[in-house]
Amino acid sequence: MYFDIIVVGAGNAGCEAAAAAARIGANVLLITKSINEIALMPCNPSIGEINGVKSVAGIVTECGNSFTAKSVVIATGTFLNGNIYIGREVFSAGRMGSSPTIFLAEAIKRCGIRTGTLKTGTPPRLNGKTINWMKCEVKKGDEKPMPFSFLNKEIKFDSVDCYTTYTNDITHSFIKENQRDHAAIGIYSAMFENINGPRYCMSIHDKVKRFPNKNGHQIFLEPEDMMNDVIYPGGISTSFSASKQLEMMRTISGLEDVEILLPGYLIGYDFVYPSEIKRTLETKKLKGLFLAGQINGTTGYEEAGAQGIVAGINAALSIDNKSFILQRDEAYMGVMIDDIIMAGDITEPYRVFTTRSEYRLLLRSDNANFRLTKKGYEVGVVGERRFKEFLKLSDQVDRLKDLMKNTFVDQLIATGLGVQISGCGLKKTAYQMLSHNGCNVDIVRAMFSFVNEFDDAAIEQVVFDGKYEPYIKKQNNEIGFFNGENNLLIPSDIDYSQIAGLSTEAREKFCAIRPKDIEEA
Repeated sequence: MYFDIIVVGAGNAGCEAAAAAARIGANVLLITKSINEIALMPCNPSIGEINGVKSVAGIVTECGNSFTAKSVVIATGTFLNGNIYIGREVFSAGRMGSSPTIFLAEAIKRCGIRTGTLKTGTPPRLNGKTINWMKCEVKKGDEKPMPFSFLNKEIKFDSVDCYTTYTNDITHSFIKENQRDHAAIGIYSAMFENINGPRYCMSIHDKVKRFPNKNGHQIFLEPEDMMNDVIYPGGISTSFSASKQLEMMRTISGLEDVEILLPGYLIGYDFVYPSEIKRTLETKKLKGLFLAGQINGTTGYEEAGAQGIVAGINAALSIDNKSFILQRDEAYMGVMIDDIIMAGDITEPYRVFTTRSEYRLLLRSDNANFRLTKKGYEVGVVGERRFKEFLKLSDQVDRLKDLMKNTFVDQLIATGLGVQISGCGLKKTAYQMLSHNGCNVDIVRAMFSFVNEFDDAAIEQVVFDGKYEPYIKKQNNEIGFFNGENNLLIPSDIDYSQIAGLSTEAREKFCAIRPKDIEEA
């Protein structure tokens, strides 16, 4: 059968890729091992083969079904040649209960695409009925949760409380005394000597080793869903044997009688070095093959979903020889993709943080719609309803800003309400007042009656924009200067070892990547 796009893997990255390509109008096939596991995170299929030498023609599944397409998106998560380790036990799996994608891993290597191995881990799943919740600290959610989408005005369903507890000296002593039963330290230590896990989501074994003076590590007891009593204990990933995991968990307050429903484990899996992919997430060596998610050396659901969107868009656009690239000053997706493809040899799973962006004042969650909705509409992934609502909101924001920029402040009233206005004697507009300490939405509403004629979303956006206005101007000037230098070419024979001021890490990366211009550097 023929399709425009085939997406292999129905986890976060795969579902986003399939949805993005379909919205643009492509005929998409999403392949997964089980229809009951679509969007189950992580969830990826076992696929057999990539056909083609210089371009992708399609795939053949392990059960012999053949499909052809113009482009293929691979989003295999931890399934690519995955192996699970629990104490001294090891077996092939993409996750517990699911087989790995061994043939696909071999096919990728045969195409000359360079791969490596990373590891990650997961904690045991607990029976919530066996937890003494009275000994744990409740962590309630927001009283008024903020929807991700501006199309949703409120969240109406009930939330479920989370709880916290802590490891202790007894827990830590147990871990130290039984470290030979831990896969990455025990009989498989040589195998994992140069394979790193997520730096910011480390196992409890690594926490105890790296922070010997810490008396306790926080554990979040999180319900997996609202339909059962399965509890995810975030912060205590382990690869002890199942029996040792139970002993360790029962040293923790509130978990003295806990039962484990599913043991935690360490998983090693193959990934493709992201120097093998373009900013579109298409591989350099195989035209029409796009990669998204953990296969690119990243970790995290958000990272996977974002890559799925970019890969799906570009897979669909590539049919007409078009592409979609986000820059570092436009979105964290742009920061992440630029970071990984220019990082040289990845040595640990990558996660994106606000601190990774030099333009984080521009990349705020409150202005995501204004940065990305128009771009999404232009490529076809944003529908008419969303775009019309965005235009209405944008119009309100523009009109309210104009009104506030032409309305002057009574500084005595502002000061009386708690706004710290500097520069006595100088007239301040209502919009300028927003950048002063103490100013907030409630004060703006109290001081200017015309504000209340606008929607809450518009008011909040104007207050946010005004708050950061002086800093945003400075950052935009920096971006303008930087963009003017972007196209300056770097000599191909430059000797980075002779450049004073570069760190050893920077020299190594520049030598490995050999950036062609200032933008890549």
